[in-house]
Amino acid sequence: SFFYIMLMMPLPIWVALISLFFLLSQLGMIDTLHGLILLFVTFHLPLSVWLMATFVRDIPVEIEDAALVDGASRWQILSRIIFPLAKPGMIAVFLVALLTTWNSFLIPLIFTRTSASQTLTVVLTLFIGQYEVAWEAMAAAAVVTMLPPFLMALFFQRYLVRGLTMGAVKS
Repeated sequence: SFFYIMLMMPLPIWVALISLFFLLSQLGMIDTLHGLILLFVTFHLPLSVWLMATFVRDIPVEIEDAALVDGASRWQILSRIIFPLAKPGMIAVFLVALLTTWNSFLIPLIFTRTSASQTLTVVLTLFIGQYEVAWEAMAAAAVVTMLPPFLMALFFQRYLVRGLTMGAVKS
């Protein structure tokens, strides 16, 4: 199954845009948050799985073997050893997916029509009129739009640096 997920990696969403629009319209998922979530999860999954597989492979097998010798169950090894060691990788993958989704413009523009399901990047374009641009309002909205990912990256900064450099140097 890892191989099939990785086959989707080189496929950009633009290749399947027309067929995806047709499929989501047949399912009644155009202009819904569920449709956008399905699109973003589907196209972020290969990169996320590949990155997490890399992080988990870098965890030494000897740690798991030592825990088995000490009498830990597979679930205990997973919850007490693997998850804590993979936390920086999970946070790095989360932030990459979050920032990519947050900055996405064309997909929400194509698959949404009303303000109920439009993302902030699409709403920012509403400040551009036919004859004038509300520069002040658009600049203020852009700053407010940048705050959540900036604060999230700032909050998770120590995990992000550790997660991005994990496995860079082998001893």
